[in-house]
Amino acid sequence: MIYDAGMLNKKISILGRVTKEVGGFARVVTVEKYHGISAAIRPSRGREYYEAKQATNAENVTFIIRYRKGIEASDIVQYKAHSYEIQSVVNPNMENESLELYCVEKTRGKAEERKRMAVHGNERGD
Repeated sequence: MIYDAGMLNKKISILGRVTKEVGGFARVVTVEKYHGISAAIRPSRGREYYEAKQATNAENVTFIIRYRKGIEASDIVQYKAHSYEIQSVVNPNMENESLELYCVEKTRGKAEERKRMAVHGNERGD
């Protein structure tokens, strides 16, 4: 629920995935559903676990926005340079006043750093 409109002080975008046919082949395309939505951001809890023997950080975040139709669990929330996958969409008390988007952002540990070093070159000069 939104008790104070002043708490919606961050701007986010919501992207949806649409399947389109290109040259006879089905292809998933990301399109922008909503841009510049006012939101409150609440970090849930971060956890670190091992996936394929590499440390992976998962940051759980809750976005609170005004009610909008058409937002699904397969959509993506963008805030600044971060992308969050929506895990669930909750309509508190079914009042169609606000939505709580429970999201997760995954960042990979050392594998991501190695990939960036390969693209941008070794900055240490080795």
